[in-house]
Parts: sequence; structure tokens; C-alpha cells
Amino acid sequence: MSFRFKPIPTLFVSAISAILVVACANETEVRVPLSVESATQYAATASVVGADASTALDATLSIATQLVPGTTSKLPAGRPRGLASNLGCPGGGTATMTIAGASAQEESNGQFEANEAYQIAFIDCRAAGGAATLNGAVTLSVLDATRSATAVALSTTTLKAGLPRGVVSLIGSAELQRTVVTGGRGSQATTRVTASSLDITTGVHGGSGSFTLSRVDLTRQTSTTTGAPQSVSFGGTLALAGEVAGHSVDYNVATQPGATFDANGLPIQGRWVITLAHHVVKLAVADGNVTIDIDAGNGPAVGSSFSQPLLAFVADAS
Repeated sequence: MSFRFKPIPTLFVSAISAILVVACANETEVRVPLSVESATQYAATASVVGADASTALDATLSIATQLVPGTTSKLPAGRPRGLASNLGCPGGGTATMTIAGASAQEESNGQFEANEAYQIAFIDCRAAGGAATLNGAVTLSVLDATRSATAVALSTTTLKAGLPRGVVSLIGSAELQRTVVTGGRGSQATTRVTASSLDITTGVHGGSGSFTLSRVDLTRQTSTTTGAPQSVSFGGTLALAGEVAGHSVDYNVATQPGATFDANGLPIQGRWVITLAHHVVKLAVADGNVTIDIDAGNGPAVGSSFSQPLLAFVADAS
């Protein structure tokens, strides 16, 4: 018995070779280690950008709720409705507020009411006991309001918030749900921020970063005693894309609920998971130290783990 060898067409061989080359290239790409410098920058950025956005938006709603009662004295009998009220902000600065969608009684009662819309322009405006200084304009559409809870849809193209770490600029829309529980001399405010797309620019120590946040679902909790903040914590998820310190970033961030920050807005305890295209970076902050684990994912592990003092890490936060 004899066998006759039949040559495989050249085109078929070329196609198979191309597939193998692409497969190898993809495998090589997956296994390329992520540098310590990049991993640290990604982790530092991920730990603060969502917190900054939440803080700026929470401050905006907090200041608005403190301004609304002031409209009562600005609306004397017979005053035309819908005119702007010029108000002094509780912590300094000024604001101009215009109310729409309210009845005459609702407009003058000094409270948020469902279906009201507020246009507010801030000039160096601060809340009582608050660290944020607001400039720019926002529109707040009240979705629901009770004595202890407020839900609004917020939009802006000009809002800038001066925070302890630097100035944060926001463009876009978000929904905020804020609940305040009081007891004795203390209170706890919980604010949930959700947004499909929100542009944020941060500026810290002469540096800056510009990002688009999407799939935002963040919760901020603040505890105060006699009006002074005692603790701030965050948790939630978002997708972040943009550029910081010469690095292009595009990843998902999950913050473990209860991540805590100091008065300057820097993380002091918590866990974050940063998911990139081919790596997962896990960040843990505790006891003045930072640990970063890099997992390359597929195939044999190509990753690393390293630690550094918290002070060195926060220098990379943008």
C-alpha cells in the first residue's frame, strides 16, 4: 500500500501562521509586566479621583440646602416670582439663586420641594464648617425631598470646587441622594452619587489630570460633631479614562465600602481594585503603609507585590 503526499496550499499555511503569530503576540502582550511606577500612579489616581468628585458634588448639594432657607427673607409679599435671590453663603462668599417650578407658597417656604428647579451661581461660596469653596453655576432639579433626605439631578458646565488637595472642575450631570441623621451633638450625612458620564479635571501641587468618569456609583459618608467633620469614608465603583502625569489611563475602580480619608482628602485606610485590560492592581492602605499587588491574569503569573510608606504614595495622588 502506498500513500501519496498532497501539498497544503500556500495560502492556507500563511493563514495558519498568521493566526499563530497573532496568538503569540496576544499572549506576549498579556504577560508583559506592569511597571512599579505605572502601577503606583494608577493606584494613586484611582484612590482619589472618585472621592474628589463625590466630595465636590456633596458640597454643592450641602451648600444649596443651607442657602434655600435664606430665600424666605428674600421674598417679601408681592415680590415677582422667579427673580434671583442674592444670598450670603454660610461659610463666606455669595450665591445667586433662581427658583422655577414652584408655587408662590413653595417658593417662599425656604425648603426643597419635589419638581422645583434651582439655578445657582456661586462666587467663592462655602458651607458652614465646610472645606470646599465653590465657583461656577449649577442647575438642581429636585426629585424628592423630606426633612432628612433630598434627591436631586444636578448638571453643570462651569462648577469648580476648591478642596484641600486642590481645585476640581466638573462638567456633566449626576444624581445625588443625600440623607442626614442627627443625634445629640453629632450627625451623619450619607450621599450617593450616580452618573453615566462626568468629566473631571484635578489640579494638585501644580500638576493636573483630566478624566471622564462613567458608570459612577459612589457613596460618601461624613460624621460630624458640633458641625466639625470627624471622619469621611467612601465606597463604590466607577470607570475612569483620561490622562495624568503623562500616563493614559483606562480602567475600572472598585472601592471597598468604608475606605477612610483624612482632612486633606487623602486615603488613610481601605482597599481598592483597579481592573485594566490585562492586569489587576490591588491597593491596600493601612497603618501608614501602602501595599500594591499586580496580577497579570492569564497563564503563569507575571506580577509582583511591593509596599511603601503612605507619605510616598500620596505624593503620586493627582
